[in-house]
Amino acid sequence: MCKTNFNLLWAIMLCFCCFQTAHTQIKVVADRPRANYDVGELMNFQVSSTESGEVTFIIRRDNHAPIIKKGSFYLEAGETYNIPFTFEEPAFLLCYVNQGDFADRSGVAFSPFDIVPVEPEPTDFDAFWEAQKAEMREIPSNPVLTKHSETNFNVTYDLVMDHLDGRKVYAYVSIPKGEGPFPGFLILPSFGGGANHVTPGDNESAQINAIVVKMSIHNADPAEGDPDQYLPNDISSKEGNYYRYALMAGVRCLDYLFTRDDFDGQNVGVMGISQGGGLSLSMAGLDQRIKLLVHSVPALCQHNGLTYDRESGHPYFIFRSRTTAATSEHEQATADAVRYYDAINFAKRFKGASTLFLSYEDHVCPPGTVMAANNQLTGGPKIIMHSRETVHETPDYSIKRFDSIRNFMSVTRNSNGAISQDLGYNVTTNTSRFLGSVNAPFQLTTSVTLEEQILDLDSSWEKVSGPGKAVFSSPDSSDTSVRFDAPGTYILKYTALDDRLIEQTERWVTVHDYITLFVAE
Repeated sequence: MCKTNFNLLWAIMLCFCCFQTAHTQIKVVADRPRANYDVGELMNFQVSSTESGEVTFIIRRDNHAPIIKKGSFYLEAGETYNIPFTFEEPAFLLCYVNQGDFADRSGVAFSPFDIVPVEPEPTDFDAFWEAQKAEMREIPSNPVLTKHSETNFNVTYDLVMDHLDGRKVYAYVSIPKGEGPFPGFLILPSFGGGANHVTPGDNESAQINAIVVKMSIHNADPAEGDPDQYLPNDISSKEGNYYRYALMAGVRCLDYLFTRDDFDGQNVGVMGISQGGGLSLSMAGLDQRIKLLVHSVPALCQHNGLTYDRESGHPYFIFRSRTTAATSEHEQATADAVRYYDAINFAKRFKGASTLFLSYEDHVCPPGTVMAANNQLTGGPKIIMHSRETVHETPDYSIKRFDSIRNFMSVTRNSNGAISQDLGYNVTTNTSRFLGSVNAPFQLTTSVTLEEQILDLDSSWEKVSGPGKAVFSSPDSSDTSVRFDAPGTYILKYTALDDRLIEQTERWVTVHDYITLFVAE
């Protein structure tokens, strides 16, 4: 056989093998497109395969928490087998199925908007972080700017500043061309620290016509990488945790932004994905100057979940303590220390608008930890973009984050002709008054828009907090009145659901707004 024919035959065989592999698969999905259920409600994980054979399954919160249910069954090719399941508390869960060398998983949620933190915050949480900021600000920043690159839309500079313990803060600053002043955005990095792990934010700056500070959390030029990334790091000490350097570097970058004459002095946001998402969420609560939060699959949430046999967020501090130090004393010290770095506790303090990109099959930053933190965001409008079939990524983040920013920071819209002007979801609630009396009705009118077009969506109202009962005249309508039977301060939550494209995209959106009302005797 000639070499040409041999290569052709090999290519045909390879294609055949690939074809066989591509069509030999096992699949598990929830029996509802949105995979959402009430606590205690019976659901089914539906399993199918192109091959007959034995299938094993496990159901658990994440890769470290205990297995909740497991089993096996024989599955006929082309048939569907139902695994019945229910759960008695708010949670996200994963069902893993295996058949030979093939596997799949499905994520579901039971009353996800009711997921709460596993424990209270430290009583000196605010005092600790105020002390860290004060210590950092005693050190002059001594900023040094060096031109890095230029595009049609902006100029980017290397920024180096002095930091805690003789370290440096490294960042890229991209400044729009044209007449300012401009809004500002701080972008926090995902996990890692090799060469060029952090790159300039010139694209983000162009998309939203804003000054963008894209920072590293390490003590080295991001173009070169840091061989000592994440060191030193004593997770059993609240002063020794490496993320102390990261969060204080974020504050230092914001301090620098506020010194610039071309910054508008008011409109500032944070964004990031994974570790960067968790850092963004933390920064939003740490620094009251931040007005907008955009985060995707955030880490750093519910650190002590594993202590209670719950899911824990990356970087799994309790699991690391158990597998490295392996002493009860170290684990307790770690559990006490990492409460100061839990994004849940920062989220409670943020009062601005937010957009979250959430993945139901995420095994790196479990969605249960993410929602425990997100449910603490009650200070402003909130958009959640749910993705049922993605793992530790949300493809919509790359584009739709900018749409959301243009909505909540209208000053970022530009007219340079080369940048998208699309707008995302927005929500507005109007009331004739915020102060009333017991049993006197408050009128509430809410509208949800997409691309500035009003949407007619399924809606609902509920009480988040307050001393008495809240009675809504039309709890499933965007327009309603509400009465209270006791004086005090009440927070109400509005929710709208847009799942019009779920069958084609396996994605949907929930839009939330919060309103605070004061009731006198």
